[in-house]
Amino acid sequence: MATKTSLISKVTNQDVEREIVSRLLDRPALVKEIYGFIKPEDFNAVAECITIYTQLCENFENGVEWSLISLLDQLKNKGQKVGIADFVNPQTTTLGQFNELVDRLKESSLKRTLLVNAEELSSNEIYILEKSPDEIVTEQLSFLSNLRLSRNREEGMDSLLAAHRKLMEERIKGTSPRIPTGFRELDNYLAGGFQRQDFIVIGARPSIGKTSLALTLSYNAARAGKKTLFISVEMRGQDIIDRLLAFQTGASCTRISRGDLDKNIMEQGYAALRKLPLTIYELYNATSGEVYSVASKEKYKNGLDLVVVDYMQVLQDVPGAGNERSNLNSIARTFKMTARLLDVALISPSQVTRKAENGDGGMPGMHQLRESGNIEADADVIFLMSRDKNDVRETPDTTKLMLAKNRKGETGLTTIHFNKITTRFDE
Repeated sequence: MATKTSLISKVTNQDVEREIVSRLLDRPALVKEIYGFIKPEDFNAVAECITIYTQLCENFENGVEWSLISLLDQLKNKGQKVGIADFVNPQTTTLGQFNELVDRLKESSLKRTLLVNAEELSSNEIYILEKSPDEIVTEQLSFLSNLRLSRNREEGMDSLLAAHRKLMEERIKGTSPRIPTGFRELDNYLAGGFQRQDFIVIGARPSIGKTSLALTLSYNAARAGKKTLFISVEMRGQDIIDRLLAFQTGASCTRISRGDLDKNIMEQGYAALRKLPLTIYELYNATSGEVYSVASKEKYKNGLDLVVVDYMQVLQDVPGAGNERSNLNSIARTFKMTARLLDVALISPSQVTRKAENGDGGMPGMHQLRESGNIEADADVIFLMSRDKNDVRETPDTTKLMLAKNRKGETGLTTIHFNKITTRFDE
């Protein structure tokens, strides 16, 4: 097995480091292209590269113009002897070629950071023994999230506009990467559907249909060709298939559970469900860290667009009476990081407080999300559901669905219909 030192040497490229410094000395204007994105510590193999780049950044910060001669004087005045002549290699450099070298340098630096973190984690006995597994997972997810964000460059207006033009062309052509909900009015509010890296919460009282809506959204996304993972932390996988078979065939869940279904219809339903890019995963007595682990494996094995976790209050990050608020804070934080790290949309239903349960069927507020804490703050999109008590006996049930929070667009109220026979929501 390779040691950490040997692995670090394998992810360090002296030639790339020297080449970048050489091109900076040849074209000083390139410093502004990478200042803030590349830091002196990103250089590792050649000490002189760190010294020169540190001085170039200092000059850029202070608005100091320099030449090779003045740069050499600056370094000498600091007692630093650097053979700048060894780096001078005049050449024709395109911005694309230079950026490719910079990306390779950043990749090497990030890999070294991961190796150092892994070494520190494995050797920190007190940290391992005193922290709970879920605390460790949450902190490491935070570390990975920050590391991932460090790969992003600050973009100038020209590059931002170019990227936005491409996005607008996709929107105009109808090829936007957003994940459709299957409900036209909701998609209008969401500018086409759910967006990757968003954390979406569905809040409602018991028996209003949180699970049914979550499963309907999963089914609709999969039918639209989006790779979807439905993680059940409460319902059995076979019960979920009962519902999906009802969705597909239109047969009642009661008939399906009794085995009272025409065999040809059943086989046609199975064939259609088998084609859907939908994975069902049972995960009991779980934590949000385990949810991340399952979703991560699915992401890198088969690709993934949408994760649905049913539902938040069943997870146990911080077990024990009186810890519900801390528990949900941890779950919300991890779910938000999961969406970002895996570049997926993540949906999870959440109960609302008993105060909302005792209402007359009116719409609950965001503040009534059960022990809400970080849920309300961390969520990018929040749906709230309600039905009048009298409506519960009707078929189909008219359900009010409030888009109460939409970080990237409009909010508003719409209605959807719950089909008691199939347990599916429709427009």
